[in-house]
Order: sequence, then C-alpha cells, then structure tokens
Amino acid sequence: MADLVDVDSIARAVNLNKFTIYRFAQQHKVPFYRAGRLVRFDVEEVRDWMRDQAKKGAAIEGKS
Repeated sequence: MADLVDVDSIARAVNLNKFTIYRFAQQHKVPFYRAGRLVRFDVEEVRDWMRDQAKKGAAIEGKS
C-alpha cells in the first residue's frame, strides 16, 4: 500500500470535487481507509477504481 492522502489531495489527483469524493466514500463506492474519524485514500487504488468504472461504462459524476 502506498502513502495515504486526505480528501483534498485525492480530489486534486483525480480531478473530482472533494464533496463528490466524500459522497462516494460514504456510499462505499470508492476505496478508502478510516482511522477513527479520519478518511484516507490511496491514490493508485482510486485511479484503478476510476479505470474500472470507465471500463464498465459507468459515468463518474461530480467533476470539478
């Protein structure tokens, strides 16, 4: 596992609004890790998830 980043960093890395990232995490659509109240993301895991979604033809809404 690579370094984990916060929601602001992952939002910039994948060009999505941070509120979209939070919503996807709340709905368990995007891979994330929780440590207490902190939510962290692995950039490569999220990028892989986005590629998988694109292959399935799923639209990822909420681009900034």
